[in-house]
Amino acid sequence: MTAAPPPAEDVLWEGGPALREFWPALALALTAVLVTPALYVWGAGKWSLLAPASGAGVFAAAWLKNRSRRYAVTSQRGIATTGFLSRRRVEVELSDIRQITLKQSFGQRLLGMGDVEIESAGGAEVELSLAGVARPSDVMEIVRKARLTSPRAAPPFPTNQS
Repeated sequence: MTAAPPPAEDVLWEGGPALREFWPALALALTAVLVTPALYVWGAGKWSLLAPASGAGVFAAAWLKNRSRRYAVTSQRGIATTGFLSRRRVEVELSDIRQITLKQSFGQRLLGMGDVEIESAGGAEVELSLAGVARPSDVMEIVRKARLTSPRAAPPFPTNQS
């Protein structure tokens, strides 16, 4: 008798932090570019070129941080991958999820984004954090529905039924 093949894993949601998350860096970079002519006129000379260069540096760092976080919810697990040069990947089986939390600051609510935190039976702290995602209540609902429809994991040890 052969074992049945594992069920196919479908991607239900995939994304990362909303680009709106790094608007302060964009505002700083834009301000630096707009201030450059004024600095030049007021006598800063070639030192005025430091303003757009520093603004671009801040913007690039924020963009890289934003793009180095990717999240996915599949029919079997939740996955968070972080890092640019070095990588960290955290996975939580849907059948192990015990609590899903939505956190939104006032600014995040205004921008339509937030953090979805997932706790599993394996620990008392947040196992998986989907930080800065757009439409976090929709993501939370996708995780909740996927958890309800995921097959429950078999018990790790046979139960004694005598």
